Amino acid sequence: MKTEHPDLHDYLKLFSLYTGKLDFTIKGTAGGDYSLIFEQVMRLLLKHSAFNQTLPETFLAVAERYAFNEQATVTHFRYNENKQFYLSDLYDSLLLYHEEHSCASEE
Repeated sequence: MKTEHPDLHDYLKLFSLYTGKLDFTIKGTAGGDYSLIFEQVMRLLLKHSAFNQTLPETFLAVAERYAFNEQATVTHFRYNENKQFYLSDLYDSLLLYHEEHSCASEE
């Protein structure tokens, strides 16, 4: 993983390390501890990279507020379900990005 300037593959690789351990379905809200992957993702989001600049601003803004210990954001993410929801949204965005760019390269 190129953690200095993360790209799509760095994120997908990180999520793949947790395959079978995390459940992003509605039934999975009570299962799994999302703390470690959440912290790792937040660190990746804070790194300057061309890829990160293509991500929706909301992911970057939340990571920045979390890193600066904004009270409301830190409190929100004390709950595992909120970490799961955030990671699930990010993962879906990454898959969409991957799918869009895979289709574009095939054309």
